[in-house]
Amino acid sequence: MAWWFGITLLEALATEISVLAFLLLFTFAFNWLFDRIAGLPDSAR
Repeated sequence: MAWWFGITLLEALATEISVLAFLLLFTFAFNWLFDRIAGLPDSAR
């Protein structure tokens, strides 16, 4: 993929880490917000 995009391996690694960090934070925020809006089921309390 680094060759395909014309970037160095270090830049590809940094891009991969950035994408993974964004997805981790987005997933956490989405689940937290969904639970605040929809509420937790009684079985989860």
